Amino acid sequence: MLYIRSRFNSRRLFNWLATNFLCLLLAACGGGGGSSGSDLSTRKTQDVASNNGGDTPGDGSTPGGGTTPGGGTTPGGGTTPGGGTTPGDGTTPGGGTTPGGGTTPGGGTTPGGGTTPGGGTTPGGGTLLPGLYLIADAVDNTGNMPPFSTPHAITADKNGNLYVADTGNHTVRKITPDGVVTAFAGSSGNAGSTDGMGANAKFNEPHGITIDTDDNVYVADRANHAIRKITPAGYVTTLAGKTGESGSMDGPLADARFFEPSGIAVDKDNNLLVADTSNCTIRAIIAGTVSTLAGTAKVCGHADGTGAAVKFDTPNAVTRAANGNLYVADTGNHVIRTIDFSSGKVSTRAGHEGLGEQADGPGAKARFLAPFAITSDPDNNLYVADRDGHTIRKITAAGVTSTVAGVPKQKGIALGNLAGGLSNPTGVHFLGGKTFVLTSDNMVLKLILP
Repeated sequence: MLYIRSRFNSRRLFNWLATNFLCLLLAACGGGGGSSGSDLSTRKTQDVASNNGGDTPGDGSTPGGGTTPGGGTTPGGGTTPGGGTTPGDGTTPGGGTTPGGGTTPGGGTTPGGGTTPGGGTTPGGGTLLPGLYLIADAVDNTGNMPPFSTPHAITADKNGNLYVADTGNHTVRKITPDGVVTAFAGSSGNAGSTDGMGANAKFNEPHGITIDTDDNVYVADRANHAIRKITPAGYVTTLAGKTGESGSMDGPLADARFFEPSGIAVDKDNNLLVADTSNCTIRAIIAGTVSTLAGTAKVCGHADGTGAAVKFDTPNAVTRAANGNLYVADTGNHVIRTIDFSSGKVSTRAGHEGLGEQADGPGAKARFLAPFAITSDPDNNLYVADRDGHTIRKITAAGVTSTVAGVPKQKGIALGNLAGGLSNPTGVHFLGGKTFVLTSDNMVLKLILP
């Protein structure tokens, strides 16, 4: 009898322990229909990821307005409703997608037109594929700035900031690596010639822009007939020429005169080279003195040779390559010219004078249509903004021309995969590697080549 009772009590004890252990296990997992603390924490994490309203900071696009369409996933399983703005990193962890072309970690994609200032990668580390990408455009009001208005030349400092000659607004604009647009110098919409700090200074149709090794910015202030200098702090002075007074005189900085200079470049020794457009000459500013390298003032045309015998037709841009030569976008002649800096000899590098067209090929067999801006890479390849052809052209060190972006004579912006589409490109600058920045149709774009 004692044995039977003991066996019965053991079985009851076993059943009681099993039942209560199961209850404890269910409670720990949030079962039984109740919300445990762990379950609430998980829901809050998901709510933060989707932000309860479609805004998902830090994920899904490069800076400047990429959007995650309806159904795009965000970390933690939350969804971003249709049109939710995702202004952040260029990556969408967990496989979320944004519209476009370039790939980002986790299976997401970078928008074909996402804003990606600076180099070849988005801030979050996603590498951009070859293509055209938007940096800033005519409706970009970041920094409380008005839209761009016929921007021309563009350059960059060693910290990745971009500087744009915003011609129609009479200002020099700055774009930080984060995509913030500000007025670096000048007062938007107010033409003038005043020297001074920041917005107190005035420009009149600034066209050309370059930067030296100390991050001083130099501007070919076209309608002021002068070369202006902007310190890294933003203080503007007139370096050469007299604002409001045109001419062609060589000599000390204050005595020299220019006539609608549109292009300017700096070499490794911080010498300045100027395309003095309406004088049809190429000028140099070295050791405080302005001189004419090639051409005769107001004698326009096409002739190779040296010194005053050379003729240009409204040259708009210059660059000095690693090999020491100076290259000129000779816009009115539809050609690219070379100036041997040591001998002064001028020759025609690519294109045929007077034949404005679009054709790839070596030397004189190539055709350009109003080449307007020019830059070079460390391998002495040249890149030309062929304005009226709506393309970017490459001229190899061997002299062979090809089209690397845009469709010849087809006007219109098309972002994403190359060839893409351009509209009257007027500025191009080599950033490094395969990356360039350019201006086209009131937009600042990034070009990444294969």
